[in-house]
Amino acid sequence: MHYNDVLEPCMEAQSSESCDGQAGEIDGALAYRSWVASQWSSIAATPALVAFHNLVTVSIEAKYLQGQQQHLYCAQNAAAEVPAEYVGDLTLPQAGTLAPVAVGVPGLDPDSSTLPCR
Repeated sequence: MHYNDVLEPCMEAQSSESCDGQAGEIDGALAYRSWVASQWSSIAATPALVAFHNLVTVSIEAKYLQGQQQHLYCAQNAAAEVPAEYVGDLTLPQAGTLAPVAVGVPGLDPDSSTLPCR
């Protein structure tokens, strides 16, 4: 309900006062939407999934999460943690290309105030 009632209208027109408290969440969602659209023809699953996980996680109050703590991840680090037997047959991209820079997207933006990933 949160998305339908609050975020969707704010993402279409951010000028409303009711949107002010959601500015960070809206900015992250818009940045993610823009990044996915720009990468759609060749998007890699790992950075897309990790970034989406981070966006969903920051939108949930910690008291509702297991351990009452948000767990956010950098896409490059998450990919590096996958056991070799699950990625051994994949052609891995060059260093640094697995997690492209996506400004404003937690987990993909090296300058993110939420989660700087380098």
